[in-house]
Amino acid sequence: MTSGGRGTIYVASRFVADAGTALSPGAVAVENGVVVAAGAPDDVEREVPAGFSRVDLPGLVILPGLVNAHAHLSIPRLSGPEEAPASSSLSFVDWILRLIEWRWNAPPEEFADNVGAAAGEAVSGGTTTIGEIAGPDIAAYASLPLRARVFAEGIGFHPEVAETILLAVEENVARIAGLSRLGGMLAPGISPHTLYTVGLGLLQGLALLGARLGLPLALHLAESPAEMEFLATGGGGGRCRPGSTRRWGRTSPSFGESVCPSPRTCGRRGFCGRAWSWCIMSTCPAGKSTSCDRTARDSSSARAATPRTGTDCRT
Repeated sequence: MTSGGRGTIYVASRFVADAGTALSPGAVAVENGVVVAAGAPDDVEREVPAGFSRVDLPGLVILPGLVNAHAHLSIPRLSGPEEAPASSSLSFVDWILRLIEWRWNAPPEEFADNVGAAAGEAVSGGTTTIGEIAGPDIAAYASLPLRARVFAEGIGFHPEVAETILLAVEENVARIAGLSRLGGMLAPGISPHTLYTVGLGLLQGLALLGARLGLPLALHLAESPAEMEFLATGGGGGRCRPGSTRRWGRTSPSFGESVCPSPRTCGRRGFCGRAWSWCIMSTCPAGKSTSCDRTARDSSSARAATPRTGTDCRT
């Protein structure tokens, strides 16, 4: 085919359309950044108008864009660009303390810089869609080259701060929605941070806000031994509020347990039917491969919830 400036057909040795469909060879036609046809090369060439150029990619595979269901693009690596991320070598507590220190001292422009750099890394690795826990600079997402559900986060345990934080979350939701109207790539959501950083009043207020606005909600869950014990047995540090999380799940259109040690465990604790994200960086620290293998087996066979995969970090 000759180039007429209309679009491009990419022909690869293998094209994977979904988990059950693969073609060898396969082709994808793209016009103005939009996939307009996909399938066997001859079928794609017949389907598109004349004037599409052709690019052959021998030995390569075309895959759909990857989805990172839970990310924090504004969080830095806390290490040099050529070094392993600090989150892979520090304990969870030490990493959180370093992160808090960074957040208090970071210059305002650093949040946008981190979002831009992390988004570039995501795209270069094949990720095209993310579930993002918003950082403090909402404007940093204005030029995000990814489709994203950006969750405005609420943190506050004491009752006297609940109303102030609830108003701030609603304002951030409106700002994210405004960015969506500009580019169509973003959509807002709401994220109470965790059961141990969000008081019951704020938790219920965010649930009601999500129900009123028709937005999905996401919650970090099982990042500590106490939370894992709560999920497994009903005891541990989260035992005071199992009922409140179930009530929250019923009042919102979607419930995402962003970090979960086992889908079977989540099902036992009353989260059946809600989406959950298995975040390998949080659930599978170094030296825990046996536990991760077991979690992966659970993920493939669980019927309690809809599984997704996230990184719970930068990319």
